[in-house]
Amino acid sequence: MATNKYRDFVSAIAYLLFLTNTVAAAGCLCTYTPATLVEVLNGNTIILDIEGKTKTVHVFGIETPKLAQNDTGPWCEKEGTKALVAMQYARALLKNAKEITIEEKAINRAGDVIANVYVDQLSLGQELLYKYFAIKSGDPKTWCD
Repeated sequence: MATNKYRDFVSAIAYLLFLTNTVAAAGCLCTYTPATLVEVLNGNTIILDIEGKTKTVHVFGIETPKLAQNDTGPWCEKEGTKALVAMQYARALLKNAKEITIEEKAINRAGDVIANVYVDQLSLGQELLYKYFAIKSGDPKTWCD
């Protein structure tokens, strides 16, 4: 009888070790990819070297003011000024970063990456929102107010 209890105990331990090793073998569930800054195009569009390839990356979930008028809506000089400030802030964060990583969300029709961008483990999008240099995608644009 004692032998069966011992065997059950050893089997239980062996099973737990198997589960632990299975989870460890699965690896990190992280989806962050290291990147290197190439250029900042505007507050929410940057060019990064990702795994040896140069890619245009749009910061997921935010919009920043436009640098110049385009065909998609009203624009004012105030918006251009705010766009420059947003771009300079993003550039400063990215240039001084020890680590830039991205979490890819999608690829747009032009082949550009849409991603959460992290600068030293801080979300670039959230930092731009905190400083009022960006709005959440879909929110009304008040750049010219």
